[in-house]
Amino acid sequence: MARALLANPQLPELNGVEQQRTLQELTRTQRRLSEQLKATRSAQQELASQSHVREVLQRVIDTLVSEVKTLVTCRKEKVTDVASWI
Repeated sequence: MARALLANPQLPELNGVEQQRTLQELTRTQRRLSEQLKATRSAQQELASQSHVREVLQRVIDTLVSEVKTLVTCRKEKVTDVASWI
């Protein structure tokens, strides 16, 4: 990596290790929550329509949807920040 930077001075310095970690964390967490959302929706569909548990699962689904959207927004902002360095 250092050789590539020395050979190509036009490349930006690599001070983005922390930003890369943040992007990885955001991506992994988004994927985990998306998988949990899918599983929770599936569990809800398996329940009887009059089950009180459906209401609880719906609140969980609503929360997961909201948090996945938040993670997507954060990830897009972080990508934009990283792209501005290049």
